[in-house]
Amino acid sequence: MVRDAVCEEFGSAPADVARARRFARTVADQWGLDVPDLELVVGELASNAVLHAGSRYTVRLCRDGAGLVVEVADGNPRQPRVNGGDAPAGALSGRGLAIVGRVSACWGVRADGSGKVVWATLPVLAEPSASVNGS
Repeated sequence: MVRDAVCEEFGSAPADVARARRFARTVADQWGLDVPDLELVVGELASNAVLHAGSRYTVRLCRDGAGLVVEVADGNPRQPRVNGGDAPAGALSGRGLAIVGRVSACWGVRADGSGKVVWATLPVLAEPSASVNGS
C-alpha cells in the first residue's frame, strides 16, 4: 500500500542528474527516512535516462511498506541492457543497472506509453517513530 508519493520532472542535461539526487535526498529527509543508497540509485537511473534515452525524465518516490520505491520514467521505449557489471576496466558506463541490482531489494522495467519506467525498491533503515504524549 503506497503511503506517500511525490514526483518531479528533470531535463536531459547531465547537470539534471545532480538535481534529481538532491530532490530524492530532500524528500527522504522530509519524510524522516534513512535510505543509504537512495542517491546512488537515483543517480544511476537518471544518468541512464540522460545517456541512453536522451529525453526529459521524471523521478517518482513512493513510500511502500518498509521500502522506498524509486521510479525514473523517460520517453524512450527501448529496454535497458544489463551488462552484469562486466564493462571494460576503462569504460565510463555499463555498470549502473548491475549496481542498482546489488543495492536494491528488487528492480525492474515496465512500458509506459511511448517510454518506459525503470524502478527499484530500496529498504528503509529507519522511520520516525510515532510520538507518544508525554514522552
